Amino acid sequence: EMRLGRLVELDRVRLSGLDPAGQRLALTNLLDKGAGGSAQSVRLCLDGTQCLSKRIRLPLATEENLGEVLGFEMDRHTPFKAEQVYFDHRIVKRDAAQGLIDIELTLAPKPAVDALIARIEALGGRVASAVCADDLQKPAPHPDLLRQTPKARSADSPARNLNLALAVVFVLMSAVAVAIPI
Repeated sequence: EMRLGRLVELDRVRLSGLDPAGQRLALTNLLDKGAGGSAQSVRLCLDGTQCLSKRIRLPLATEENLGEVLGFEMDRHTPFKAEQVYFDHRIVKRDAAQGLIDIELTLAPKPAVDALIARIEALGGRVASAVCADDLQKPAPHPDLLRQTPKARSADSPARNLNLALAVVFVLMSAVAVAIPI
């Protein structure tokens, strides 16, 4: 639940070990705790067997485009290509004297995460973010594996609303241009 711009944990639900009816009931009860039942998004916490975390040292100059750099370097530092995983990072240390930054890269295979997201959506939830449970024990900010993906974007985002408004204006102006002869 969001309170004063911060994500607040209401409760945790472990879906493994429950039958489908029990999973739906557990998720419904969790969602009902948030904002009188109106909060429909959850944070997916992946256990340590579903995630890979690795510390990487990169030049300080890469900080400006760190997400892109990590995407290009993914197969050098992990057994995966960037398109095979959801990933995020956090800067652990900056060493200006040596011109280096230490990054903690966290990633999870897309098929496994997508299957869990589909399972939660089938139960009536919406996954807003995905984190590795091991990262929650570390200082914030916690890497959100869905930060760079369309699933993490809200359907009511300002950019989406602006694009929709511009599309409506374009259609109206096109209709006016056709209707009024030159």
